[in-house]
Amino acid sequence: MTETEAIQSLSAIGETAATYGALYFSVTFAYVTVAYLVGNRLSRFQSITATITYTLAATVFGLTALIYSKAWFLLKAKQPTIFDDIWFLSDAGWIEGVAVMLLTISLLSVYFMFDVRKDNRAE
Repeated sequence: MTETEAIQSLSAIGETAATYGALYFSVTFAYVTVAYLVGNRLSRFQSITATITYTLAATVFGLTALIYSKAWFLLKAKQPTIFDDIWFLSDAGWIEGVAVMLLTISLLSVYFMFDVRKDNRAE
């Protein structure tokens, strides 16, 4: 694979990872918005259903983003490119850091849903 082909492949993999990352954040934003706007009016069944649906979608999109990110770093390690000289693009704990971030955001989102449901204060 030439350097140009490697750069094109890295760009395509990066775009795919970014797309799935954006889908993860879109689903999370939608879930938190539902929790904020109507969470205290949802029945237990509705909130559990929304949470299971969110958890499944967030897991699929988050893991797919992580898998493509790992593929990006694997290809970058195998094929020398101009990206090798950029420290920010080195595999310095990116995958682990992003995994912890996504897991934390998901857990906080679920906590927010059930905390809003407990909150019966008048608006």
